[in-house]
Amino acid sequence: MGSIVTKLSTAFGSPERIMVLGLGGAGKTTVLYRLKFGTALPMVTPTVGFNIETLTPQDGAVFKVWDIGGGSQAKYMWKRCLQQSKGIIYVVDSSDRDRFDESQEELSFLLDSSNSENIPLVVLANKRDLPGSAASTEVAQALALQEYTGRRMWHVQTISATTGDGLEEAIDILCSFIKDSEQRTR
Repeated sequence: MGSIVTKLSTAFGSPERIMVLGLGGAGKTTVLYRLKFGTALPMVTPTVGFNIETLTPQDGAVFKVWDIGGGSQAKYMWKRCLQQSKGIIYVVDSSDRDRFDESQEELSFLLDSSNSENIPLVVLANKRDLPGSAASTEVAQALALQEYTGRRMWHVQTISATTGDGLEEAIDILCSFIKDSEQRTR
């Protein structure tokens, strides 16, 4: 996992911010600590407010990853916190299809903000290790991401935050999107 932090620092420079957002229980904090420590913590409690972790790879760059809770009051902070962000990681529990509609509504609320129009999005379809979890195409369809094609760079990656499977690939794609976005704005 150390290589993930190095990849992020190469894409972001120093100091920069990415947002980790999603509904409560989707796995945002587990993703954050997997990035920071390279392993999942044994017990994660629901985030009240937000967690901010500074990640410092070996090359000395510094950047912050913001994990904002998924509670109804915290969601109103999402748009405001997007200012000066380089990327959005939106975490979805891919095994909980009953909450796909709610997740789509919240993501649309976020993406339709003028503050986020040029910020790349990577959706982490988390909990792929659970039986019956949705494939990336099903998650993309449920979140209506096709509406953003041509208007925003986005990708859905199935992952397991507890094992780390798929997370490195997702970060590679986010880094690529960030580089492309920065080149377009120059």
